[in-house]
Amino acid sequence: MAVQATFFDGETATSHPVMVDTAFSTLRISGDTIKSVVWNYADIKAIEKARVGDQLRLTSVHMPGARLIIPAGRVSEKICEQAPHLLGGFNLQRALHTTGWIAASILIAFGVLYGLLNLAPKFVAGLMPAEWREQLGRQTEKTVVKSAARCTNPAGQRALLKLAGKVASGTNSPPDFSVRVYDMKLMNAFAVAGGRIVLTRGLIKAAETPGEVAGVVAHELGHVAHRHPEAALVRVMGLQLLISLATGGGDGETLGNLAGLATLLSYSRNAERQADAYAENVLTDAKIDTIGLIEFFKRVKKLQDKLTKNNDKVKILFSMLSTHPGTAERIAKLKPLPKGVAVEVLTPVEWKALKNICGKKEAGKKT
Repeated sequence: MAVQATFFDGETATSHPVMVDTAFSTLRISGDTIKSVVWNYADIKAIEKARVGDQLRLTSVHMPGARLIIPAGRVSEKICEQAPHLLGGFNLQRALHTTGWIAASILIAFGVLYGLLNLAPKFVAGLMPAEWREQLGRQTEKTVVKSAARCTNPAGQRALLKLAGKVASGTNSPPDFSVRVYDMKLMNAFAVAGGRIVLTRGLIKAAETPGEVAGVVAHELGHVAHRHPEAALVRVMGLQLLISLATGGGDGETLGNLAGLATLLSYSRNAERQADAYAENVLTDAKIDTIGLIEFFKRVKKLQDKLTKNNDKVKILFSMLSTHPGTAERIAKLKPLPKGVAVEVLTPVEWKALKNICGKKEAGKKT
């Protein structure tokens, strides 16, 4: 079905007599003074509100300057049937097209976000300037330890530094790090950005040998070496909050709390396995028997078993929340040194001093 119509190409003011053919799945426009034009029904728009059977004034989304004037009659009716959106109806094809673009945009956005917060954190952490990492570490440590006093007994400090030095001697290129003990009852140890390793009074008290503390320090040093604390912050907080925190912008208290949350949330199982493997290699090369770390893990497992005994709900909660590999798995992977190879980590006098490191404290509260 065809009809004679008037066409303006949008480039000149000249009108062109044309034939409009609706016999195909598209609207075909041809004339002696123009090149043939094909418009998809989904792409045509009514310049003025269309009415069935009335004259149509149309344009195309792909030729916004063009105008097509079709006289009233059967052809204009046929066009309205093929393109009901001209009458204010629903354009299924265009809706699907728009929906497709929206869905694709959402998928791309989620892909970028996933890559940024799950695949790229370690890469981003590696690019982080040293002053940023130091600032992040200071604020995060402060948030986590809150008002707890730092343990500063001089003899205990010397023993701690000696122990940390022996652990670091197990690698030719140890990362820059520091170790601090805080007067906190909870048995815990963690690493934060900037190479800061924190031990608690509860952990020092629970340890029965210097090798246990050395094993814990070696594990946390693995997190430092792999930049796990920085990667965790990137993952949890995102780049914008990270930049605000590092540069001192935004709400400091809120950002500090988020940094603390990122620290308290366990690293991924893969990160924990990396830190365990690093600890085993460092301890072995430093000739510090890994039996200390094995015994510490056994003590942790015993505590876990006690907490979950006869309580299935607690067991399920532990399973859901824990991102550490199973303690039994971690113990099985560690191999003690042969007899006669291991060196003494601390003398009995130094070990006693380390156990008493919280005998003298900086200003703060016991927690």
